[in-house]
Amino acid sequence: MMDQLFCVCIIDVILAQCNFTLESFSTLQQRNFKLLPVHIGDRLNILASAGEWYYGNCVSDEANCGIFPKAAVIFLSEQSSSATSEANELAAELTDVLKDWWTSIKETYGRQPRMECQDEILLYMEELMVMRKKILSGNVTVEELKEMRLQLVKKIDLGNEWLGLDMVIRDDSGKVIENDSVSVAHAYRAHLNAADRIFNDSVEVGLVNGLVKNPNDVSTVSAFSLLVQAHSAFLNCNSDCEFSLTLYGVTEQKYISESFIFYWNWKTRALSSRNCRALFKDLGSKKFPSVPSSSKDHRILMGVRVARIAPIESSSSTVRKLIDTGSQELLPRQPYAAAVFDLTDLLAGPPGSKEYMIYLNREASVDQLISKNCSSSWSNSIKAVSNESGSVYEQPRLMISAEVLVGSLAAIKKSYPHIFSLHSPTEVQKEYCLNIILVGGFDKVLNLTSPNFQNFVDEARNDLYIMLVEADLHGGKSSDGNIEARICAVDNNGVIENVRLCRVLCIEVATPEGLQKKTFYHSLVFYHEDRPKWNEIIKIVIPEESQKDIHIRITFHHKKCYDKGKQEKGPFALAFARVLEDATLIKDGSHALLVYRIESGKFTENDRSYLRLLSSRNESKAVPQHRSPTNPYSFAEKNSLVIRSVTCSTALTHNKSLLHILRWKNNDRALEEKLREISHSKGGTVSEELVKFIPNFCDALFEIVDHYPKYDGLVFDALVTVIQLVSEERFRNFRLVLQNYIENFHSTVAFVKLIPVLRQRIKSAEKTHEVTLNTMKALGIIMQLIVRSKICSDR
Repeated sequence: MMDQLFCVCIIDVILAQCNFTLESFSTLQQRNFKLLPVHIGDRLNILASAGEWYYGNCVSDEANCGIFPKAAVIFLSEQSSSATSEANELAAELTDVLKDWWTSIKETYGRQPRMECQDEILLYMEELMVMRKKILSGNVTVEELKEMRLQLVKKIDLGNEWLGLDMVIRDDSGKVIENDSVSVAHAYRAHLNAADRIFNDSVEVGLVNGLVKNPNDVSTVSAFSLLVQAHSAFLNCNSDCEFSLTLYGVTEQKYISESFIFYWNWKTRALSSRNCRALFKDLGSKKFPSVPSSSKDHRILMGVRVARIAPIESSSSTVRKLIDTGSQELLPRQPYAAAVFDLTDLLAGPPGSKEYMIYLNREASVDQLISKNCSSSWSNSIKAVSNESGSVYEQPRLMISAEVLVGSLAAIKKSYPHIFSLHSPTEVQKEYCLNIILVGGFDKVLNLTSPNFQNFVDEARNDLYIMLVEADLHGGKSSDGNIEARICAVDNNGVIENVRLCRVLCIEVATPEGLQKKTFYHSLVFYHEDRPKWNEIIKIVIPEESQKDIHIRITFHHKKCYDKGKQEKGPFALAFARVLEDATLIKDGSHALLVYRIESGKFTENDRSYLRLLSSRNESKAVPQHRSPTNPYSFAEKNSLVIRSVTCSTALTHNKSLLHILRWKNNDRALEEKLREISHSKGGTVSEELVKFIPNFCDALFEIVDHYPKYDGLVFDALVTVIQLVSEERFRNFRLVLQNYIENFHSTVAFVKLIPVLRQRIKSAEKTHEVTLNTMKALGIIMQLIVRSKICSDR
């Protein structure tokens, strides 16, 4: 029957334009016709045709043949778009390259145990496969395809050179030039250009002629990120639990990232989210391929903190344990387990994702485990923390996978599109990225063309990190244990910003669902402990153009045993820190805050009377007499709170003199004094603050000189100070910022102001030797500004 119906034999490829299921044609099934179900987008091979039916199979499953209606499919257009044609051409070239490389690698490996550049070739092959997958997905625009071709051509030509394969000549767009289509002279010139290009590319990666001469000949990538995914957790706990992952830098001896938060559900015994992935981005420079000596320089620990979210348990047997615990928001976070995982082997190892089982410790805190791990000699924390008695299978544990991704965030998104295609990982910021760019970090100075540094220049950040370190709250009632600290950002009108209405001043938490904005942060609660040591990091996002003073308020609350959603009496104590005052940020470092006791039931959220009180020990030293406490607050002399603050801001500054110059239009009374202070500042935090604001600072200087000619000399000296700073080795990254400023300089009168002062400095060289010497050192940049200004004036 089948042979009689389908007598016309053809071979072609078509595309399904609608679904065709077996249930739609049950009558044909009764006549023993074998139907082929198709779905939209399926590519099909046509083997025969008769009437309104085709006989064929799917390209992905050629063994399964059947009939399907002609109306369900369309022919692929022979005149496909140029973008599709170029994409297919590039994908085919990648396929051939990968096959040739793999064949060459196997042949070379069979002759010698270790092949030169083997790691680089395998890494390139992985990148080519990722790019090929992205091209075949059809989601690449014409512009992206052109850029991608140039990137791939560079890798292909380098790989061919290292493997000793034939060199391919190409045009300027990266397409292969057929020898028969060009003249001999043109082909010869193309060969010379290709050889020069490949040699220069080899020099850039430090692999001339494809050889690594010794283990020290490695390239340094300016940025890398860490992708961590939590797969599963085993906990012997009858309440929901919160997991917190934070990176700790051994070299810096402090936490270097925000925390990534996800949850475990005790009813399902599984993680609440299926996408518990975090990308700890821009972690600094890294030597690649890694060598043992470099791994110690990049030693990073990952602290794992587990908190159970449940009512406070009581040791008394008379207390009835409630099953219905009320609202989850009222339940305290209590320490349950902790672990520290050493990432040294991952950073030093070959590329690729690796799985790890982290066993949790019920007896020690994260900080105790970090201290133990730092003092031990290269003992992996997976073994170090597993000191509980009993079988290892009974221990609480967390299973993760981790992978090092090389490059800046933009480069990673291009190289690994599959990671960001469906459910993108939550991007977790590096907490101390600003300080590391300024003063070193993993590497003393980042590369001048560092993608990581470019991200810093382009990315506006205005984040304040507060670490809630410890408190001493003894001396109250016997029930003063079980203390919870609640942190919120408040303006000086006593208004707590509603995160639903305001998207800037808020507390931000990284979760699998993305960055969640909160009004309050609730600390851990330690059972019957009135001297808690939290060491928790809170991120506060500050408005860039905030016109209000901002402070953080920490209130302390008692959490009673099995308190089933009862109305709280309110906080029993309060502390606060002024973080933004007169547009000036709080200084980085440790702060000892004063604690004030609150009369029971007398506190209101919008109360701001406590702002008249002193906030810290430093303020109390500056003011000998304490300001008289006002109801309902009383100073608790024996109590204290310690916090640490770090700011990552490209819009706000710690230095009042710099702020005064940047906002000189608002207040020009002490302008001369502030210009002198900046001009005579030597090193310290003033220099670090100044280089952050090079474009804005220089603009302010030239605006000042336009309005006040009497300050020409002071403005000139301040400009020389900026040039001297970027000439220092520790600030050499900011030379690029100054150069970009000069290229876009648009003042038409600057040269009129600068030339007379420059002549005066040269004439008075004998009297002001040091000033003239500094001017001569900055002469190159000053002349560039003068020439640029004159060109703008002539136009």
